[in-house]
Amino acid sequence: MLGCVATGGSVTRLEISPLYGGAFFAHFFPWITSESEYAGRLSGFRPAGDLSYLVTVLAPLVILCAAGSPLARLAVRRRRPWLLGLSLSAALQPLAALTGDCYEAASIPITRFASAAGIDWALRLRGDDLVKVAAQAAAAQSPIAWVLFAAGCAGGVLIAAATLVACGGVAPPAAQPPSQPALRPWTRRSLLRTGLGIVLLGAGSWILKRVYFPRRLAPAERHTLAVLLEVLVPTTEFSEEDRVALLDRLLRDCEAKRRTRRALVEGLHFLNSKARELGAQDFVGLAADQRQSAVEACAQSAAGSVPQFFYRTVRDRAMQLVYSHPTTWKRLRFPHPPQPEGYPDYQEPPSA
Repeated sequence: MLGCVATGGSVTRLEISPLYGGAFFAHFFPWITSESEYAGRLSGFRPAGDLSYLVTVLAPLVILCAAGSPLARLAVRRRRPWLLGLSLSAALQPLAALTGDCYEAASIPITRFASAAGIDWALRLRGDDLVKVAAQAAAAQSPIAWVLFAAGCAGGVLIAAATLVACGGVAPPAAQPPSQPALRPWTRRSLLRTGLGIVLLGAGSWILKRVYFPRRLAPAERHTLAVLLEVLVPTTEFSEEDRVALLDRLLRDCEAKRRTRRALVEGLHFLNSKARELGAQDFVGLAADQRQSAVEACAQSAAGSVPQFFYRTVRDRAMQLVYSHPTTWKRLRFPHPPQPEGYPDYQEPPSA
């Protein structure tokens, strides 16, 4: 962000997940939104040119790596596990950005040269999400697109390696070991430092797993989701087989993406926590009016929060599935799907 402003550009949108304080920062900065799963993604900015664009992308990597690498080396020399745990996330940022900013930085000059050679659509292969850019390459239906994409990936690896080498890495130069190394006895302080380092590393691993590798729903959570569907879109006229098929389709659609899969787990956890506040063991154990209150609390959560995203996703997809089912058509007196036959008498008032 600072790189963009410093080179003459402007910033209009910075995405920060609520997990990393996005909802908090959004109260103070109007250009920050928490409607994202990214720890930090500058999705709305206007660079002054390709050089400004390149500086905007590389500035966070260089700053974090340059600050974290000396601290990591110091932690190794001083044997400070807690400091190593804090500094590694910054020092190894180029590796974490291999599929994001590193690719984007490499793609800027590559796509500019391709565009100058007459391949105008090459600029669409820029981006900080490698999966989305790969989809753009596939949509181009041209071998040149995959060549440019592969060149960007290779360039991203080179940029990450060069940044790590330029910053000195995370380990100090090897020294000659003493002929008779003395074993340092464990003290209360060293035990405390080691334990704190392990806790920090474990906390970082837990956050990465929760964000990037969310689990699927357990059987009990699946039952809770089925009860929620009855609150959002009642399906009393559906057969048991149709209700199971509806739930299976909803789960298949929501668990296909990492963000919605994580939202399912955390959204159901939110409903169960609200149920415990109301005196029940879980959401399933609530009375009908209490379930409605818990769902309303979920719907009225902070804008961009995971509970609100969960509510909107499940509600919208459930309504699509229910109202596209033939059973619902019969209840609404639709004798057939809207297409391809249509309803020529749509302009007339409905019959009683």
